[in-house]
Amino acid sequence: MRILDAAAVREAIGYDLAIDALRRAFREGDPAATPLRSVVETPAGTLLTMPAASAEAVGVKLVTLTPANPVAGRPLLHAVYVLFDGRTQAPLAVLDGGALTALRTSAVSALATRYLARPRSTRLVVFGAGVQAEAHVAAMRAVLPIEHVTIVGRDAATATALADAVRADGVEATLGDAGTVAHADVVCTCTT
Repeated sequence: MRILDAAAVREAIGYDLAIDALRRAFREGDPAATPLRSVVETPAGTLLTMPAASAEAVGVKLVTLTPANPVAGRPLLHAVYVLFDGRTQAPLAVLDGGALTALRTSAVSALATRYLARPRSTRLVVFGAGVQAEAHVAAMRAVLPIEHVTIVGRDAATATALADAVRADGVEATLGDAGTVAHADVVCTCTT
């Protein structure tokens, strides 16, 4: 059994594979066959269980939400995904659930963008500067020739850090405000 941290999840799956897998799942899948999530209130917050099953694989994402964590400098959300073989049901891997969620959510956005955006869209505006914002920048770059990213965030330090990371990846990046939308080809809203 493998244990995959956030970097390993991104490397093992990647945006192209995730986008194509989601395209197939949305085209061929039966939404009515999706097992229901369960919500368990705990003394410190909430536990969510999100099961899934197919002939190829069985899995469950376990997510905890702890409202007191952000005040103490810890993440609100912690998550793991446990993957089992569909035939033998032997455990195959434990994945960082936060990284998997960021990859999956942004890949869904990229899939929609692939079909709805102008193919030569180069200017991206992202509202938010957290995990989802970072993932969405990468996902949009997987489907469009993005040349400039504008980050609109409440926290200047976090927004600056994301802009710096985008620039380090070879793309022009600036900070902006709501008015920046007027110059965008694509807009991603990545806030709660």
